[in-house]
Amino acid sequence: MLRFLILYLFLSACTSSEKILPMKTLRRSIFKIHVISKEPRFSQPWLYQSSSRSSGSGFYIGDDRIVTNAHVVAHGKFISVQRDGDAQPTPARVEFIAHDSDLAILRVNDRAALEGSRPLKFGELPGLQDKVATVGYPRGGEQISVTEGVVSRMSYRRYAHPGYDRHLLIQVDSAINPGNSGGPVFKGDRVVGVAFQAHTNAENTGYIIPTPVVKRFLKDIEDGRYDGHPEDVMAEIEGALENHGTRAYHGLDEPRGIKLAFLAPYSPISKDLQQGDVILEINGYEIGVDGKINFFDERVDFRVVYDLAQLGDTITFKVLRNDKEISIAVVVQANSAHYNPSNTYTLRPRYIVYGGLVFTALSRDYLKAWGDRWYFNAPLKLRYLHRYFYLEERFKSAKEIIVLADILPDEVNIDANGFKEEILDRVGNRPISSLEELDQALQKADGDDLTIKFWREGLPLVVEPKKLRDAHEKLIRRYRVEPDRWLGDERQDGAVAGGDLP
Repeated sequence: MLRFLILYLFLSACTSSEKILPMKTLRRSIFKIHVISKEPRFSQPWLYQSSSRSSGSGFYIGDDRIVTNAHVVAHGKFISVQRDGDAQPTPARVEFIAHDSDLAILRVNDRAALEGSRPLKFGELPGLQDKVATVGYPRGGEQISVTEGVVSRMSYRRYAHPGYDRHLLIQVDSAINPGNSGGPVFKGDRVVGVAFQAHTNAENTGYIIPTPVVKRFLKDIEDGRYDGHPEDVMAEIEGALENHGTRAYHGLDEPRGIKLAFLAPYSPISKDLQQGDVILEINGYEIGVDGKINFFDERVDFRVVYDLAQLGDTITFKVLRNDKEISIAVVVQANSAHYNPSNTYTLRPRYIVYGGLVFTALSRDYLKAWGDRWYFNAPLKLRYLHRYFYLEERFKSAKEIIVLADILPDEVNIDANGFKEEILDRVGNRPISSLEELDQALQKADGDDLTIKFWREGLPLVVEPKKLRDAHEKLIRRYRVEPDRWLGDERQDGAVAGGDLP
């Protein structure tokens, strides 16, 4: 009873103009999420790491759906949910997962577990200094917990879970601890965000996913699949139009807009915008020389407008080009195939083992085999292409970047040791841009020898295809490699609750 009294007193402290959710609603609509996960081992892609247990929070939004964070259920093999006061957890499964925005939808296997749950409603963006309350199940206890805080900042920043993608987020001055992730953040009786990450080097600094990002996710999945946030992949010359000479060159009387320095070739935007364009507005929002717009009364990166759009939406840019202001309508589309620099949460890494040569796809997860400081410790070529692949003509449109990740030693491949962790360029004279292409090239090799060339390496690796094929089964048994390849769809997610490993 004491914990319910404390929760009641906290909610009663809100301003009288705000409607207060009954304690019973909070207890019956907010869940503790239990997860048993099993992650693949990217350095030896046929293996999995040991199982681990973790927990997070989630909340009911109606239609038998529970919202939580993607990182709470990532690689989840068995997921269950439990409300404060329930005798036991109920199995659940992932229906949709959005790793780019760290959101997921769960469904319970037994609808009776939702009995008495009231759908929580979403509100609008809170303002600076607004009081908010984070509700969930942080570590340190089994019961529901409430943490009060104040909105201190709204910005457009990198999300930790994908590691690369940037979206709108809100900073609060209350700690968001492990276990809080996925829980609702309230202003009055409305959910204004989802708790999801903390600043590890600052006290009482937490971040929430605001409602525009959550609502975008829910709209995206209305057709039964998740397409993801669009990527603009553009860079500007920072502060260029603060300079009077640059403004005079472009005929601008006052500081405004940003000057485009780069557009990724795989981005559909590159068909409409051009390097050197001065972007003055996006969908009617005036862009300052700092690259920011007034968005809900705060200064935020102009990219937020494009980021919150759905595929098929139209974004209008006002651009200064050749001394003329023009309006360019851009239909938001998915990017063409390219290397993905974000964290991946696939069922398992894609790879091929051929005569003891282990080829796999370069990824952020593979680089993490060099530890937490992989961005210093991993081989320079791998780090460079991971970050700047779009600057290299050879790889800017490649579906995958292939690495000779390991060698299972044998007399047939002893000469390959010097090429470990090198980047594959060609097999024979054929450029290789995916593991499927590599598989085809290796299977078709029928001469006395085969030349395998690596990127920016002077000498090739020369192998004897027949000897490699003859030794293959022996090496697979010796090193217990099973399966000897996995070329499944990288979009097959690792959060296969209750499913069998391949």
